[in-house]
Amino acid sequence: MKNILFSILLGRHECAIFTSREHEAAESCHSYKNCEKNPGHENFISAQDFINNYLPRLQSDEEREKFRSMIDKTVRLRVDCTSRARPDDDDMAGDRGTNKMRVGTGYVCNVDKPKYNEPCVCSNCHGNVARKQWRFTVHTAEHVVYNTEEAKETKIDFFYDDDSSDTDGRMKSAWGVEVRESAPDRDWCDMWYPVVFFSFLLLVDSKPKPHL
Repeated sequence: MKNILFSILLGRHECAIFTSREHEAAESCHSYKNCEKNPGHENFISAQDFINNYLPRLQSDEEREKFRSMIDKTVRLRVDCTSRARPDDDDMAGDRGTNKMRVGTGYVCNVDKPKYNEPCVCSNCHGNVARKQWRFTVHTAEHVVYNTEEAKETKIDFFYDDDSSDTDGRMKSAWGVEVRESAPDRDWCDMWYPVVFFSFLLLVDSKPKPHL
């Protein structure tokens, strides 16, 4: 098997930063088998392992439903931009103006009611097509996504549950649109994403109960 060479820097604030553009093909396997962000990760298990082997141990349906919902609403964020607007004392200041990809985590905290016949601002339509769409908000850390410039270069991955989910069709992705609100002193931001009708159906079909 041909070795895929790529470089990973250990990011500040629990971000993994990739310095080579060949990262995506090998990132999944590496991140699950060689996680070094935290010395306590040696007992790390994937979300799918938790669903298969630990979730059934919970006594009540309510508990199982609650944990499954938390898993489904936890997303991976892949950010391909570091804004020049970040301040000099920012932990990512040394990467300003680069497209090094960093990976962080977010949580779906709100889904708006569907919009009808409004311009779709996804990366495919660019506002040129009116479509039925949902818009959802993702809560994450500001060091992961600093502003709207970075949000537009952020891909959100649903159902990234184990090292094969991005190759077997389970993982579904969407692009960011803008940062709605942020609090630099508390290191968090909320950004929103559009989900057009066909993408929403794909999300529904990818798992028996997508608790969005």
